[in-house]
Amino acid sequence: MKRRLDVPDRMAGRILVAAIVVVASTAAIADGPLHIQRQGSIEAGGELVFCPTNDGGDPKSTRWPPGHVVINHVYATYQYPVDQKYRYPILFNPGGGHTARVYDTTPDGREGWLTLFLREGFATYGVDRVNTGARAPISAPSMPSSSGALRSRTCPP
Repeated sequence: MKRRLDVPDRMAGRILVAAIVVVASTAAIADGPLHIQRQGSIEAGGELVFCPTNDGGDPKSTRWPPGHVVINHVYATYQYPVDQKYRYPILFNPGGGHTARVYDTTPDGREGWLTLFLREGFATYGVDRVNTGARAPISAPSMPSSSGALRSRTCPP
């Protein structure tokens, strides 16, 4: 037997949805547009190694064909504001193997540290150090074995 929602339950649901929409749109409007002079990403260092197989040892794989893989490198994203007030940028360098993505936004969707400091006139860099964050060794069996190259500095046989 289906339970029919009474009028107060339906009204409460509509009010909740309306409140969420109002709060989300107000937060977006309050921050205003972000004026960026330049942005991009850079990689530095590393080693280029050839992997005869990049798919867990299957030499006939078409999904991840043989090729070169870069290991042991640093990756960073950067943004410079139009109205830069400070000479030196702020480098966000996460610890614990995290990626610099943790500084982009908060889990609930608010602006993160990178954007907040950018709005205050700082140039910002989100850095993934060697073998951490987005450049970390991956151990999932479904991932290409180039991740094994990160761990062992060699390619699988």
